Amino acid sequence: MGIGDWLTQTFGSRSPDSAAPVDSPSAPIPPDRLASFGEEDGPSLHETMALFRVARQTTTEGSAIATLMARDKVVPLPDDLALEVCRALYDRGEVTQSIVMLERVRTSAGRILSADIHEESGQFAVALVSVEKVLLVDYEYPGAKERLARLRARLGIVHSPVERTHGSATIVGDRPKAPFTILREAGRGGTATLFAAQDSELGRQVALKAFHNGRSDRVALLHEAHMTSKLAGPGVIRVYDASPDDGWLALEWAEGGSLRARLDAKDQRLITAAQWLMSLAKTLARIHAASFVHLDLKPSNVLFLGNLESPVPMISDFGSTKRRDEPTGTGSLGYVSPERLTGRHAHPDDDIYGFGRLVEDTIVALGTTMPSGVATHLDALARHCLAPSGTRPVDGQALLTIVPELDEPPRASI
Repeated sequence: MGIGDWLTQTFGSRSPDSAAPVDSPSAPIPPDRLASFGEEDGPSLHETMALFRVARQTTTEGSAIATLMARDKVVPLPDDLALEVCRALYDRGEVTQSIVMLERVRTSAGRILSADIHEESGQFAVALVSVEKVLLVDYEYPGAKERLARLRARLGIVHSPVERTHGSATIVGDRPKAPFTILREAGRGGTATLFAAQDSELGRQVALKAFHNGRSDRVALLHEAHMTSKLAGPGVIRVYDASPDDGWLALEWAEGGSLRARLDAKDQRLITAAQWLMSLAKTLARIHAASFVHLDLKPSNVLFLGNLESPVPMISDFGSTKRRDEPTGTGSLGYVSPERLTGRHAHPDDDIYGFGRLVEDTIVALGTTMPSGVATHLDALARHCLAPSGTRPVDGQALLTIVPELDEPPRASI
């Protein structure tokens, strides 16, 4: 019997997606069809989903799950199919296996399921992180904001320690009083607006960061200027000048733009110039060796200098930076580690978590346009960096031992 005949016999004239439950608990599944998913002559995704949904209503459910999980190790299952397997595992009470597979599902539906499972098991911070990732992509996703409020209440977070930063709007006052010619607005965030400006005295372009509250932001401005200067060196954006009284910082201009802009544009040069990940890891290693933690690693805070074909990544915005073991302040929605959400003091592996989120964002943005080898390397790296504290690399130096050059085979340690 061909697969078309089998589907017709099982579902009748309706489509597989609208199929009624199978009456027989032993309805036969065509042999080896699920096991050949991803092969040239194997079933399509649509057909595989239909086969699996039928198997779930028969005595073959367990073997169908095992087959697809084994297949996932050979050819990673698409997110929609992986999510079906995760739901089946959870429904069967195999929660641990469901959570493990959910780590690689990056759809909003998968992250909401992950949040619900972790909440049920009492891992509220991990659940909160999953919900924040959803809101970062879709602020109106059904049920996400309700979960956010409930989980924050469970963790005793009365005033939100996170801000929505990507795509949000900020009301900005007059342009700052500064000895530069402002060319245009280059970006804005929760605390400041960034302008492209010209230093006519030295004939160079600068990034003029104007704090929204002027003199009342004096402490924050001085802290950022001091940290940026103290950690000056390879991979850290330079600070040229500052005026705490007028509320501005003059910083090195990054002509290559931000990682956020490149992800939004699905810039393929993030693949061909993949050494940016290694460079970024080296910068984190240097910062951590000085006993500091950046604490706000996100796409808008990674800038690029130099030629667009071989850019040099630079870390910016040291306003949240703390010494190791100091209490932490605010962070950015979707980029704060679960441990930090529970109140843990600054730890280098908070930055490793942020690094993992950058890798994850790259995977999501570039999707199927990445060569399979690169995608496999990045996925393994992201999972390693997003693992629980104690399992992920402890600091930047440890991160350097697992970040592969993307034109080399993945290392066994990942």
